[in-house]
Amino acid sequence: MKFERALLKRPIVVIPATVIAILAAAGLANSVLSNSSDQEAAYQVVTVAKQDPVTIDGKAGLKQDDAYYYKPERGDLAAINVSNGQKVAQGDLLFSYQNIEAQQQIEDANRQLNRLYNERARLYDQLNSGQAMASSAGTTYLAQPLSQDLAGKDGSQAPALADSPGALAGQEGVDQSGVNLLPAADEAATDPASPASGATNDAIYDQLRQVNQQIEDAEINLSRAQNNTNNLVTAERPGRVVVDEAGRTDSSRPLIRVVSEDSQVQAEAGEYDYYLLSKGQSVDLEIPANGQSTTGEISNYSKLPSQSPSLPAAGGSVAPSGGEAKFAFTVKPKEKIQPGFSVKISFPLKGFALPASALVKDKGKTFVYLYKDGQVKRQEVPTQKQGRQEVVTDQLKAGDQVVVNPEGLSDGQEIEVTDQANSAKPDQKD
Repeated sequence: MKFERALLKRPIVVIPATVIAILAAAGLANSVLSNSSDQEAAYQVVTVAKQDPVTIDGKAGLKQDDAYYYKPERGDLAAINVSNGQKVAQGDLLFSYQNIEAQQQIEDANRQLNRLYNERARLYDQLNSGQAMASSAGTTYLAQPLSQDLAGKDGSQAPALADSPGALAGQEGVDQSGVNLLPAADEAATDPASPASGATNDAIYDQLRQVNQQIEDAEINLSRAQNNTNNLVTAERPGRVVVDEAGRTDSSRPLIRVVSEDSQVQAEAGEYDYYLLSKGQSVDLEIPANGQSTTGEISNYSKLPSQSPSLPAAGGSVAPSGGEAKFAFTVKPKEKIQPGFSVKISFPLKGFALPASALVKDKGKTFVYLYKDGQVKRQEVPTQKQGRQEVVTDQLKAGDQVVVNPEGLSDGQEIEVTDQANSAKPDQKD
């Protein structure tokens, strides 16, 4: 009897176990489906924040620093005509040379020219005296120097042609030296017995040609000698004088510098930051050495690299040198900065940089999905290129949350978010 009751109870134990197994399997499946659904509805967001400025290292210097060196080959140093700290204007005399040898060359050239002028005058007198005997209507020759500057040290005027050789040359009976080869317009001039006719006149004309050629050579030599005695050194631009006495004996050091009162900051931007450069661009300046902070603006920049990123190889091909191209630029600071100090130049960046995966392109427009209180809002935003990245310039503010990879979302949809980034980060450059 006990055995029979035991058999009757066994089905009661088996049935609850089967039910439990079925229920457990169903619960597990439901849990998996529920987790999968939650994961599909979860999105990541980034918090909009202002961009960090781009900082470039620079060096403060003088806006103007003109160096003037003493060159012994130009002569001895005669005098320094300015003092240290003196203000000078453009064209003011800084120092002068004394070149005795060049001065002697000028004096020798002047003496030679004076002798040649006198010789030419004598020949004209000889020619004219013969023609005057033949006819009172004979040609009159006047002599004056070709150049007033070449008349001699005493400024006296040596005889020369009344008309310049260039004005007479090419006319009938006139040679290249300007000497009139035609006889006097008088019948007496055609008389073979006339003293101004025949071989005598021909000989005088030949001598005049030779003298004129010698005068031309001497004038060229004098001009060259005068150029060599440019013994005055003047200021090219206004400024304040700095005298370095060591420049008297060391030609590698400037004897005098003319510097400006204003300072400037010079730096170089890499090719990835070239887009920051524009004339008039405002920048922030910080000087670590003394803690000074000021502002400035770019006064000029180079559109050509200061060093080439590639070098030509054999056969005309280009071989990479491994260096990034650099572009020089100059900043005009609002306040004076000590020359030689290092300067941090910061470029403030406008707009908000978001990951490219947060921007949705639709029919030529750009949208983002703002997340707030569990829902998303589709927002159109204006953008602009900033280097290699695209930044949002309006319709967002710092602290807004934007959904990343918002594919499949619609305006007003409720979503769940997973990890939140502290701030939006721009795409990194390679």
